Amino acid sequence: MKPCFFVTDLHGHHDRYLALQAKIRQEEPSALFVGGDILPHFSRYLAEEDFFEDFLYPVFRKLRREMKNRYPEVFMILGNDAPRIEEPRMAAGEEEGLWTYLHRRKTPFGRFSIYG
Repeated sequence: MKPCFFVTDLHGHHDRYLALQAKIRQEEPSALFVGGDILPHFSRYLAEEDFFEDFLYPVFRKLRREMKNRYPEVFMILGNDAPRIEEPRMAAGEEEGLWTYLHRRKTPFGRFSIYG
């Protein structure tokens, strides 16, 4: 199995996501684990763009389109800074095949079980 990446505390910073996207393209990990705090801090969250529609979904769509079958399995949780009202949008990203939303779930990954 190829290496896996783990990141956390991206807090909606575009530059952090874009650097991660570049590193994923370069190293082609088998999985990406995003351990929470993915959204902008609350004050920025209310004042800025629609983070999911304008940024997060497009970043992962582009990466998946470019990498095709090399696109890593992506596992995400929201974290303690995220409003739970965003869970349906996390589920929508999962339905689109961008990631697996792991909150209070278990899912297989190769010979392992991943828990959120």
